[in-house]
Amino acid sequence: MTTQGAALGVANAGFAWAKVNLTLHVTGQRSDGYHLLDSLVVRAGVGDRIAVSPSDQLELFVDGPYGGAAPMMIATSWCVRQGCWTRARAGGRGCI
Repeated sequence: MTTQGAALGVANAGFAWAKVNLTLHVTGQRSDGYHLLDSLVVRAGVGDRIAVSPSDQLELFVDGPYGGAAPMMIATSWCVRQGCWTRARAGGRGCI
C-alpha cells in the first residue's frame, strides 16, 4: 500500500499485518530523548485493513469488534497526530 495515494487524489486500500516483538532491547538514547532500539519481530497471521481517500476533512473511522474503544484510540492515534501536523505544515487548519 502506498501512502501517497490520498495526497494525489486517489483512494487506496491495503492490509497492515500485525507484528509480534520476540525481543526488544533499549540500546541507548538519542540527543532528542528518543531511545535506540534493537528488536526481532515476526509477522502475525492477523492485521488491519487500512483505506485512505481524499477528503476536505481530516477523519479517522474505526470499526470492527473493538470499535467501541474508538474515541480513546482516535484521541491518541499516531495517524491523527501526523495528519494534523501535515495539514498544518501545508497551510491548513492543524487539528480536528
